[in-house]
Amino acid sequence: MGIIIAALMIVGGWLMYQHLTKPMADKAEASNSWTKTEGVIIYSAIEKDRSSKGKATYSADVRYEFSVNDTLFEGSRITFGSVSTSDSEDAKEKLRKYPLRKKVDVYYDPEFPGESVLIKGGNMWTSVIKYSPWLFIFFGVMLALQSLKRILRFFLGGR
Repeated sequence: MGIIIAALMIVGGWLMYQHLTKPMADKAEASNSWTKTEGVIIYSAIEKDRSSKGKATYSADVRYEFSVNDTLFEGSRITFGSVSTSDSEDAKEKLRKYPLRKKVDVYYDPEFPGESVLIKGGNMWTSVIKYSPWLFIFFGVMLALQSLKRILRFFLGGR
């Protein structure tokens, strides 16, 4: 049973890394070379959510418009790796940078202009998110080694 769980952890971690976390981190890195244009903040508010345990979390909900080749786009991503916080002041501080109708620099993917950010590149959370699936892989390998050790002891008469 340990081998099956280990295999699921290893394969699941690898799939999560390849198809979820690595592409997000790679896109954050790629945004460093995205095209810059001018945009305007069209919505700016604090978003309050409740976790499953009832704790309040806050995030800056910012939306902006920008134009590329006479086509209007709307974006809502401030940066890659943004996280909610339990500190409403932290979210308010971020929001102060983006008041309604403020002109802002918008960085967009020239191949897919609908992909945009206000702050290019990643942050600490981008790296944490990118490499967190490796913990599943590591623990899966450890579990597999322990399980193989038990199996070998059993078949070699050791117990």
